[in-house]
Amino acid sequence: MMSILSNASRNLNESEVSMDMNFYNMNDAQLLEAKLTLKRQMDEHKAKMEELNSLLQARFFSVAREELQRQGKDFGTTTVFSEQEDKVKVSINKKVTWDQQLLRQAFDNMDVEDARHYAKITYGVEERKYTNAPPGIIDQLQPARTVEQGTVNIDLVQTEEA
Repeated sequence: MMSILSNASRNLNESEVSMDMNFYNMNDAQLLEAKLTLKRQMDEHKAKMEELNSLLQARFFSVAREELQRQGKDFGTTTVFSEQEDKVKVSINKKVTWDQQLLRQAFDNMDVEDARHYAKITYGVEERKYTNAPPGIIDQLQPARTVEQGTVNIDLVQTEEA
């Protein structure tokens, strides 16, 4: 029987592995077209990856969950085996959310030092609220505001031909 990993590596073909586009030799139109092509391919691969991950979860989640429970855990990483006896590492992560109102009440009932030690408080202002705020509010918030450049996105805009 062939291992999953060796079988997968044999199935890769040259076009999937090589990126032989030399962007430095392209004109503007070619660069923008290459970006569109790569974006389309990324979207296709993302959809395939989501489908594949869903299938893998359906196959290995319950076995991994049982193994973790045998270890006395609800979350964590464990190793299970595929039908071909390949080791499969499965991580079941936890996601914690807190009821903000109940948490605030709990901190209000704690000793001040304990509350300071355990609480994490962050402040922020939505940009649309800031830009629509009256001048007096903007003047008070301005010293705390830092604006940095975000990501740059350049796309081809198709024009209609006459």
